Amino acid sequence: ETEKGLDIGVELPRGELAEMAGVSTETAIRILSELKDRGILALPGHRIVIKRLESLQGLAHPFRTFLRENLV
Repeated sequence: ETEKGLDIGVELPRGELAEMAGVSTETAIRILSELKDRGILALPGHRIVIKRLESLQGLAHPFRTFLRENLV
């Protein structure tokens, strides 16, 4: 963790990140850009720094709930 946020400690090219998430590279770039514009992430190079963890968790919560209710 730095004063600028939580560096996830992994350098991932956008294409690899997209593949891991199961989306196109363009979609991954669009989502990352939106999160950066909202101040939730910083994207120095191929790194991802989480600046507002609570906001990121808030975005993920409805998706986790949906998965639990529909896939379990």
